[in-house]
Amino acid sequence: PPTTTVTLSGTPGIGGWYRSAVNLTLSAVDTASGPAATYYRVNSGAWQAGATANISFDGIHTVDYYSVDQAGNREANRTVTVKIDTQAPTSRVSAPLGYQASNVVTVRWSGSDAGSGVLYYDVEYRDGAGGAWTAWRTATDETSGLFVGQRGHVYYLRSRARDRAGNVEKPP
Repeated sequence: PPTTTVTLSGTPGIGGWYRSAVNLTLSAVDTASGPAATYYRVNSGAWQAGATANISFDGIHTVDYYSVDQAGNREANRTVTVKIDTQAPTSRVSAPLGYQASNVVTVRWSGSDAGSGVLYYDVEYRDGAGGAWTAWRTATDETSGLFVGQRGHVYYLRSRARDRAGNVEKPP
């Protein structure tokens, strides 16, 4: 029977994820009678004849494929998993709000990502409305921390999340 290999192309992310649609190319080799046809299906759908496919929707997809040679020999099904996450996560700082009497306050932040999930957060602060943003927590999977400021100052905080595919939220 023939042997079929698969090549995936798209914008690679991290952890085996893609951050774009993925083009799938199937290549069959048979040294005896030669390949006759290649078939594939996505997510247990209907089998389709062909050697190329485009998977454009977010999620974890299972692609089954096989080829048949000119003599009618069929290779066993093969499988490849295609993970796509094209959307950046979202996050926000939820506490503290308003005036705080202490110079040490608990800051909380959270995020969500419908695709690969939030990997970590970067949290920044600035002293005053016109101050420069300064990194406070970098690449953390925590969702709270104790912030120490100076009495009489007004601080602004913001968060940015990165998902497991490598998509990064734009800062607000």
